[in-house]
Amino acid sequence: MIVDVHAHIGAFAYGLRTSQTADRLIELMDKHGVDVSAISQLSTNMAVDNDAVSQAVKRYPDRLVGYAHIDPRDVDLALHEVDRCLRDLGLTGVKMHSNFDHFVPFDDDVLRVMDRISSYQVPVLFHTAEEYSRPLQIAYVAREFPKVPVILGHFGYIASLEVIPAAKLSDNVYLETSIHGEMPVYEEAIHRVGADRVLFGTDTPYGNHAVELKKIEVLNITVEDRKKILGENARKILRLKP
Repeated sequence: MIVDVHAHIGAFAYGLRTSQTADRLIELMDKHGVDVSAISQLSTNMAVDNDAVSQAVKRYPDRLVGYAHIDPRDVDLALHEVDRCLRDLGLTGVKMHSNFDHFVPFDDDVLRVMDRISSYQVPVLFHTAEEYSRPLQIAYVAREFPKVPVILGHFGYIASLEVIPAAKLSDNVYLETSIHGEMPVYEEAIHRVGADRVLFGTDTPYGNHAVELKKIEVLNITVEDRKKILGENARKILRLKP
């Protein structure tokens, strides 16, 4: 089983003038042999995003699982949306993007929202890269909620050297492979942290399935570790059937 823990539907952010539908994502998954993708949608309206994700998951229940896009700046609204998505819509994770939504990940309001998420024991995928999405900042949040799988998107990207100490700070920190491309950093992290905490992702449509799969293929790791990264670890975190 190949599981992509980081995929998107909807309009592209950052001014890109196109979009990706669930139907198109399924076509790409079929083409590249991806069995399941965990999806989110990012816009300025959480409810619209999460309704779209819920509808996509209902359309393809065996192929897609959904993350709720949660913006914690309006705490009451965020708490309502956490409950609506995880309890009522049946989504199985949360996406938080501090650069897109302009918040500091270790702010008290974020911790309040994380506390509510922790009651559902679902994974939270954090974008990592820039000033307010550094791996060590998010590792602080992970330490506060040890039962929540906290996924560092993009392997830290421009802050990739922080992912190893971040993962060592808390056992519930996982590293997701999309977009970042320094093979020695991947291999060093697998050696020092363990393949059990590395997850395959594409960040499609920003990333490309063929490129992201090739990166895992060329890593100097064992066959068993490659299987863990491509799907076995994600299957456990997302509670997917074998």
